[in-house]
Amino acid sequence: MEVPKERNCLLLKNMIVFEDVISESLREIAKKAEITLFTFEQVVMRGKQSCNEGTASFDSPTSDTIYFISYTSGTTGDPKGVKVSHKATLCTAASIDYMLGKDMESLTSKDMYLSYLPAAHVFE
Repeated sequence: MEVPKERNCLLLKNMIVFEDVISESLREIAKKAEITLFTFEQVVMRGKQSCNEGTASFDSPTSDTIYFISYTSGTTGDPKGVKVSHKATLCTAASIDYMLGKDMESLTSKDMYLSYLPAAHVFE
């Protein structure tokens, strides 16, 4: 995989990799794209260190704060990241709790459901 001469993600500066070890080829690609890579463990350790030193600062999220980005396969076009807010996530959880109520405790790995956008992706 080669990095294009013009960077497509000018705002992307850091990327967290969930593998324990970052491959040399991925490091090279990131370097060409001017992206700093971190393992998840490095991020956790930096957070713990900041808390221990008293230098950590956190902004409380609002209902419109982005909670996560859900990446789609692009079946209807190019793959893309859909920004999902705290409000959307909580509404989905509350709706599932309301619809299933106590039945939610009886869900097993054998249960099935039909996945449709957007709430089902959040539930998944």
